[in-house]
Amino acid sequence: MEKAKQKTERALKRIENETSILQQSQHPNVMACYGVIETEEAWFLLTEFCSNGELFDYVSARESLEESEAKVILEQILDGLNYLHENQICHRDIKLENMLVDQQNNIKIADFGMATMFKEGEKLKTRCGSAHYMCPEIVKGELYDPTAYDIWSLGVLFYSMVHGFMPFEGDTDKQILGNVRKAAFLIDDKLSYDCQDLIRQMMDSNPETRITIDAIRDHPFITGPKKEIAICIEEL
Repeated sequence: MEKAKQKTERALKRIENETSILQQSQHPNVMACYGVIETEEAWFLLTEFCSNGELFDYVSARESLEESEAKVILEQILDGLNYLHENQICHRDIKLENMLVDQQNNIKIADFGMATMFKEGEKLKTRCGSAHYMCPEIVKGELYDPTAYDIWSLGVLFYSMVHGFMPFEGDTDKQILGNVRKAAFLIDDKLSYDCQDLIRQMMDSNPETRITIDAIRDHPFITGPKKEIAICIEEL
């Protein structure tokens, strides 16, 4: 990351924050950072190599995923996200593009540029993230629960995997955020009842009643019959 491109003190702080969080995070579903080298011109992050690229490309190539495959991916992201939350780290930019896939087809949560530390029970106010994945409370300018924000974004990611498109669309960020504010989205009735129900609970517009990670793990969609399946990016 070139220092000359970091025009503000805030940008520099963001890089320091990202490298700090990455270096202290150690989980199979979080991209590992092995060290940071600083020169006069740049910072070099030595990270885990995720040779199979972004989850976004995988989903886009297949248009949408079968529920059984989406479940495998969702569980891996849940494990990584739970680890982050237990260590008081909020990602704030959960999206398909920030989920990387390693050579063994394991999902790795990456890009901690928007991440922040938080205290239990603390509400945050900084508005950040990607328009399609922002939660309604942020769009409305309200204080927000950091863990509830990540769960909403994960719900949007899950929705996109099984539908093949985003729940909130628009030609501009303003239009997208306007649709997020309304929190009105359509669900394909061909999806199983449990899949539909989990989407609705993850994308509950009320953060107070939005499902938690523990409850997601206990949801029938997750606890139901499992198939032996692994994502196979090499086929693409």
